[in-house]
Formats: sequence, structure tokens, C-alpha cells
Amino acid sequence: MAEPEKRENSVLFSLRELQRLEEQRITEEEDTKRRAEEERIRTQMEAERRRRAEEEAKQSAAAAEAQRQREDAERHARELEARKHESEMRTRLEQQHALDQQRIAHEMEVQKLEASKKRPTALIAIAVLLVFTVGGLGYWAYTVMQEREEKDRQAKMERERAEAAEQEAKELADQITKINGEIISLNDAIANADSEAEREANRKRLQAAQERLRNLEDRARKGGGGRGKGNGNKPDDKTIKINPKCISEPNHPDC
Repeated sequence: MAEPEKRENSVLFSLRELQRLEEQRITEEEDTKRRAEEERIRTQMEAERRRRAEEEAKQSAAAAEAQRQREDAERHARELEARKHESEMRTRLEQQHALDQQRIAHEMEVQKLEASKKRPTALIAIAVLLVFTVGGLGYWAYTVMQEREEKDRQAKMERERAEAAEQEAKELADQITKINGEIISLNDAIANADSEAEREANRKRLQAAQERLRNLEDRARKGGGGRGKGNGNKPDDKTIKINPKCISEPNHPDC
């Protein structure tokens, strides 16, 4: 009786061991499938986040280029208007000068005729009048030229300010694009970190990069040192928005 019972117990043990091994194999396969699916989802989300970031960077660059072209067109229009105004002013001055010369010549002819009939004192009075007339015309012409030179100087200063503002706006757009790329790289580094120390170090770098990005966005919204003043345009402020959960939980479904 003892020997059959021993064999029966051995068979039951072997069956239970086989069943346990089969259950362990099934569990391991399910874990492997689950990890593979989680890795696939994470990779897909990372690729989508990178694609969105690249698209937003392209849109930001395109908006900055469109803004630059608008500012170039407006500056060109102002320069054309200034040249047109200068040409009109020069034409009016030349016409007025020609009329004044004709009037003076006519008055001198008339005064010569009258002087021949009057006493010498009349000649002196005429000479004095002519001196004052010519002096007044000279002063008027000098004043007009001074005003034109001042307008030219103001137009030149305005062009220089516009060029400086355009350059600073372009530099801001380049810096924003560069920091956006840095943020993407740091998020990848956090998600793929081998240790908590490395992950924490990358989180600090990410926070510093986000702070720099906020400062640049604030400068751009305030006008970029002169951008958009007078035309109501605002700098493009499309940037990557980082979910706070992604900093502490890189594999979170929302990341």
C-alpha cells in the first residue's frame, strides 16, 4: 500500500509542478507582452510629442519670417513716402524760387523806371527794400532746408531702430526654437534615464530651460525690444507646453 501511495503522491507533485511552471510561463509571456505594449505606446507618444514640437517650431519660424516680411514692406512704404514728400518739397521750393526771382526782376525793372523820375533818396529806399527782401528769402530758404535735414535725420533714426528691432526679434525666435529642442531632448533623457540621480539632474536642467523659455516668451510678448510697436502686431508665442506630470512620471499616459 505504501509504494502505490508514494508513486501517486509523486505523480501529483509532478503535475502540480508542471501546472505551476505553465502558469509561470503564461505570466511571464503576459508580462512580456504588457511591457512590449507599454514600450510601443511610450515610443509612439514620444514620436508624436516630437512631431508636434517640430511642427510648432516650424510654425514659429514661419510666423517670424512673415512678421519680418511685413515689417520690411512697411519700412519700404515709409521710405517711399518720405522720398515722395522730399521730392514734392523740392519741387515746390524750386517753383517758389523761380516765382520769387521773376517777381524780384519785375520789381527791379519797375523801380528802375520810377527811380529815373524820383530823387536819389528813392533809390536808397529801393536798395534797402531789396536787401531786406533778398535777406528774407534767404532766411526762408535756409529754414526750409533745416527742416528737411531734420526730417531726413528722423527718418534715418527710425530706419535704424526698425532694423535693430528686427534683428533682436529674429534672435529671440532663434533662441526660442533652440530651447524648444533642448526641452524635447531633456524630456527624452528623463524618460530614458538609467538612475533616479540622472533623472533628477535632467529634471533640474529641464526646469532651468523652461525658465529661460518663459523669460524669452515674456520679452517677445512685451515687444522684443521694439518689435511690433506702432503696428499692433504681437510676436508668435507658440511653444511646447510641458505637463507637470511628465517631470515626475515620464511614462504617465498623459505624457
